[in-house]
Amino acid sequence: AIKNGQETVEIKLYKEGDKIKIFAKEEIVIHSNKVIKINANDIEMNAVNSIKMKAKEIELKGDKDVKIEANLNVEIKSTGSAKIQAASTEIKADAMLNLQASGTTILKGAMVMIN
Repeated sequence: AIKNGQETVEIKLYKEGDKIKIFAKEEIVIHSNKVIKINANDIEMNAVNSIKMKAKEIELKGDKDVKIEANLNVEIKSTGSAKIQAASTEIKADAMLNLQASGTTILKGAMVMIN
């Protein structure tokens, strides 16, 4: 179909359980000069090797929870600052916890308990 001089492809599914499958032996590229929107009850992404996101700004927001879990390591790194803010914050290590700074280390609270 051609609309406003632009060619468009529209796919409609009418029966419940219909699926759209896209297979390729090489890359599948989706490009937009504006916004790509995906709306669904649930969205799952699976990859054999890795999933990478790159942007000027990445925001993850959950109306309830946001969970990050790894079977090996989790690394958060910034050349600027890193902040964790919540009504209550807990840091727990099952083995060793190492808290260090190359500059001043400040530990403040209405009451500070050590051991």
